Amino acid sequence: MTQCEIPKFTGATWSDSALYAMTLKQALRICKGRLDEVIQWRNSQINSRYRKEVP
Repeated sequence: MTQCEIPKFTGATWSDSALYAMTLKQALRICKGRLDEVIQWRNSQINSRYRKEVP
């Protein structure tokens, strides 16, 4: 799994802070999407193993 990107803040003004917050929010959404996919895959693996064990 690739690491989630954390954008660096390089601004100096309140406006830069607001733009950074929006950029960070987008990066977190992307990261959450990746984690959700991994969790879904893992749950499907657990469920398929459980189905094989239960007669």
